[in-house]
Amino acid sequence: KREITRAALKSKHIRHEQVVDGDGNVDAAADPESAYLKSLNDLNSMVCTILDGAGYNSKPLQIKLTSFSSKQGKKRSQAKDKREARCNCQAAQRQEKWAEVKDTVVPPVRRWTAEEDAELQRLKHKIDNLSVDDTLLGRQRLKMQTEALATVKGMTASERTQFLRSVEEEDDDNGDLVEIVAAGGNP
Repeated sequence: KREITRAALKSKHIRHEQVVDGDGNVDAAADPESAYLKSLNDLNSMVCTILDGAGYNSKPLQIKLTSFSSKQGKKRSQAKDKREARCNCQAAQRQEKWAEVKDTVVPPVRRWTAEEDAELQRLKHKIDNLSVDDTLLGRQRLKMQTEALATVKGMTASERTQFLRSVEEEDDDNGDLVEIVAAGGNP
């Protein structure tokens, strides 16, 4: 279902300001397009009145003329005052929030106790004496080694020989792996 809309008339490229004389009448001599737009407005009003009389809702089709105020007009100055008051209120709220943040006192740093210092020294000593096998990395290495050995044990003799050759070609420095594979997976 298609609807008739007036969305195109909201475009700044299509809208046109009517030139009106002091009495509120369209000045056709100053701008001929204004006279044409005035006639369109009159026709629109007439058609909308007919549609309303026939029981249709003509509100979406009704032209809504935008009123332009003079630079020093009452409406314009009231709108400007309202806008400035809102901006000033927002600025005051930001200043209040900044003052709250700025005035917040940072809690003082708590001094270490002798027990906490002793605990720190104990943990540092424990870390210095820690081996790689006791870490997650060491446990992961052991797990991968076990999985590799299980894979080697499941290989046939020809597969194991082919695997040994590929390992020797890749890494001549890793003699441990070659020895483990040659031993049939027993370290």
